[in-house]
Amino acid sequence: MKTNQEQPLIYLVDDDTVFLTLIQSELSSMGEVTTRTFASGEACLKQMHKNPCMVVLDYELSGEDPDVMNGVEVLKKIKETNPETEVVMISGWDDVTIAVASMKFGAYDYVVKNDSAMININNKAKNIFAKQEIIRKLAQEKVYRYYAVGLVLMIGVFIFILHWLVSP
Repeated sequence: MKTNQEQPLIYLVDDDTVFLTLIQSELSSMGEVTTRTFASGEACLKQMHKNPCMVVLDYELSGEDPDVMNGVEVLKKIKETNPETEVVMISGWDDVTIAVASMKFGAYDYVVKNDSAMININNKAKNIFAKQEIIRKLAQEKVYRYYAVGLVLMIGVFIFILHWLVSP
């Protein structure tokens, strides 16, 4: 996840360049986000070291290579290397089997490519950002609690040593 000073990084993976452009335009309308587009899952996986907070991933990815990975295979690889990255699967198929397979392997959600797809993806992104902000704040609170407990323990030890030194 990115810090407050950096824009959230979103990867968009689809072999349909028109749909990629539409998704990129929709997410850019949110404001402070950075998007990168990829025509294949393999290209996306090569850039996962940049730790995007979200990946919008098409289920059916095609290519000239007969061994091209489909979206669920790419999803599995993303979750192996970047388990905190949220993945929204997209597909032109309104198929429960694909949705269930996607969710089984760690997808945040499944969106059908239809008239409301862009709105749904935008809403998923907002929900993911809100969730990640809550997680960040909880982690920060946890650190503050550790500092507080450490401080209380140090004061206790100091009082014990002071009492031991001044006691006859």
